[in-house]
Amino acid sequence: MSLVSLANDHVQWFRTLAGSVRDDGTGQPAPKHAAAQGQQNSALSTALDTLAKYIPTEIVTLYITAVSLRTQIENFGVGGKAVFFIFLILTPVLLLLAFLGNAKKTTGALPPLKVWPFWKMIASTIAFAVWACAIPGNAWVASANAGISSLAALLASVILGLIGNVIEP
Repeated sequence: MSLVSLANDHVQWFRTLAGSVRDDGTGQPAPKHAAAQGQQNSALSTALDTLAKYIPTEIVTLYITAVSLRTQIENFGVGGKAVFFIFLILTPVLLLLAFLGNAKKTTGALPPLKVWPFWKMIASTIAFAVWACAIPGNAWVASANAGISSLAALLASVILGLIGNVIEP
């Protein structure tokens, strides 16, 4: 799933959360339709969604390009491990920026810190790290072991998806 999709998903949850409390000052829950909609959405989740949910496709795509240009990048004095860490740091930063931008555009204000997508930031960063190691020619795993790395990436994706089902609202 793309980082923008993860951010949009979290903004939708934030909007549902904001709409689940009445604005009449009583602090009482709003009618149940907002919560029911969230339950229907989670019921539609599939195994493929669980597998691909946290994979930051934009970052992985750019990283694949960088790995394929490794010789040219190394000519600028930037090693393969440095490229990996640049993309690793970019993953949560870009997700947060996408979330904040979308939330501000949708609600007119930045959301409070307590509703920021911390789990999605952590999970997508882990997913990037594992999937980046499955790419042949990466700086960490020899190409001969790429099959094991691919299996680890699939396993990590499933585990992150299952943990996300427990942690996320």
